[in-house]
Amino acid sequence: MSVSFGVRFYQWDKFTIWYGLSGLIRVMEEFEELLEQGETLAGEGLLKEALSRFEQALVLEPDNPEVIEAKGRA
Repeated sequence: MSVSFGVRFYQWDKFTIWYGLSGLIRVMEEFEELLEQGETLAGEGLLKEALSRFEQALVLEPDNPEVIEAKGRA
């Protein structure tokens, strides 16, 4: 009986880890996309729009020095 429960718990734990990692990957992809958009917009002189993308990226990764640096360059 306890083995069956242990297996279920292990399967649930693997699912939880997989689900958490897939969510993290989506956030990282969205972060990178926002950062790239911001840099492109800044390069085109669209500073207000660039800053908006950088601020959105900061919401996802508030302590990421890459965003803080990019925002400073814009």
